[in-house]
Amino acid sequence: MALVSPATLSAERYNQVRKSDRGGSIHGGEWETSLMLYLGEQVDMSQATKEDIMRYQSDFVAGDNFTGSQKVFWSTWGLQRSKTGIYGDPTVATAETGKAIMEAIVKEGVAFAKEYWSASEGD
Repeated sequence: MALVSPATLSAERYNQVRKSDRGGSIHGGEWETSLMLYLGEQVDMSQATKEDIMRYQSDFVAGDNFTGSQKVFWSTWGLQRSKTGIYGDPTVATAETGKAIMEAIVKEGVAFAKEYWSASEGD
């Protein structure tokens, strides 16, 4: 059994192209919104706000899904109240960034699937 995270698969590439600062990619931030835009979902960017960018960061909590070191899982709801339900900065999201993310997910996902298949052939 293997657990695969699209966010982890795309993290290196995303960090090369992202526009948001640390705290800008948690829930509904740049990463997720960029993917939605790339996939053609209806996103009303006039409603986007970075009012609830994640401000809490520590030695245990990275404060961003793509930077820093996350030593423990600590729900964002316990760290900082959100007025919008978002934790991050969707204002800088673009379909172009979403395309880079999706290409990385596919590339890394295929590479892992090949490795996984190859390793399981030995059983």
